[in-house]
Amino acid sequence: MLCNHAAVLCKEVEKKLYIKLFFELTLMVNQEMMIEQQNVIARLMTHAGRYSVFMILSWVFAAISGVALLSPYLCIYFVACELLGTAGDVSLINVQELTYWGWMAVKATGLAFMVYSISLLFSHLAAFNLIARLRIALIRHLGELPLGFHATHPSGRLRKIIDKNAEDLENFVAHQLPDTVQAVIMAITFVVSMVYFDWRLCLTCVIPIAAGTLVMNAMLKGESGNFLKRYQDALGDMSNAAVEYVRGVSVVKAFGQTVFSFQRFYNSIMAYKKFVTEYVLSMETPMSLYIAAVNGIFFLLIPAGIVFYQWSDNNKGFLFSFVFFIIFIPLAPLLMTRIAYRSSRQMLVVNALNTFDDLLGRVPLLQTPYPENPSGWDIVFEDVSFRYESRGAYALDHLSFTAREGTVTALVRPGAAKPR
Repeated sequence: MLCNHAAVLCKEVEKKLYIKLFFELTLMVNQEMMIEQQNVIARLMTHAGRYSVFMILSWVFAAISGVALLSPYLCIYFVACELLGTAGDVSLINVQELTYWGWMAVKATGLAFMVYSISLLFSHLAAFNLIARLRIALIRHLGELPLGFHATHPSGRLRKIIDKNAEDLENFVAHQLPDTVQAVIMAITFVVSMVYFDWRLCLTCVIPIAAGTLVMNAMLKGESGNFLKRYQDALGDMSNAAVEYVRGVSVVKAFGQTVFSFQRFYNSIMAYKKFVTEYVLSMETPMSLYIAAVNGIFFLLIPAGIVFYQWSDNNKGFLFSFVFFIIFIPLAPLLMTRIAYRSSRQMLVVNALNTFDDLLGRVPLLQTPYPENPSGWDIVFEDVSFRYESRGAYALDHLSFTAREGTVTALVRPGAAKPR
């Protein structure tokens, strides 16, 4: 008996250790996700400056609208309970109560849309001012950088950063953040309501939702981060090649050439097409699993409802709870998709913020505090050295010469023919 007691005690200790380990791992994952989210929000609010108040106001109104959007579903639930309570006897239906809940659903829907419109108003004000501040700061900073920077960073790529990356930030602040706050508040309220009505049915619904969440997290991590960097680089290459192509359109027309004459432009398009197609096809299986998981909740809910109904001591009360789940569960795939879409957009925003911060962190060309007017127009090189970033050897190595005003100065490389 002592051995049996010791074995049972060991199993209990092992079970508690597993539970503790599970919760610790869950807490670590949640903390990592929260830290990443907080870093993005903090960086956006820093760039927004005093307009960050508008961002906070948009989240507050989005949260209120999220709660209001659940009210129509609750009204439908009360209508369904009223109809089920009559046991099929139409004469027992309380028409006034049905009318009351119907009008309440209409009013709640109108209130939700009105509050969410106010949320979008504040979010757009914050987004527009954020992008304006960022673009102005970036353009001013680019104007202070040395010419060597612009020689190695083509104008097409910089234009893509100013236009496309800024547009990603604008959409995220104006739309994705309010949508995410609304979806999260609705999800939390939804889960609390499910636990209140029947924790067993709630656990049944959580299983496919958790499976879909794991699949989505697997899709959005690992290769996805590398994909986004390649995606942004490919867009930059195409933008730069397109600028060069447009500048050479007159030559193309004059000599009857095609886009294939600009091989770099064509190659950038084909490279973009290749890796994007490969990435999309690689997501075919996990995306199918995700859709099947989040939309297959009824596959588990209905059999579980039948079993729990037979085990229930209060069949009528359980039936009302089951009706609640039938009405509210279709919200789950919608909320999960909105949250997952925000996660994918957040990776684009992180990449855009890193690009902006990298450019803004470049050291500008220093200006002398005591500028002087030139006494003449001679050009003097004193011990000048220069090399390209992609090459090790210097193109100019300790070069010194003076180009006198009113004269012609020729620079001839070694071995070249001397001018006459």
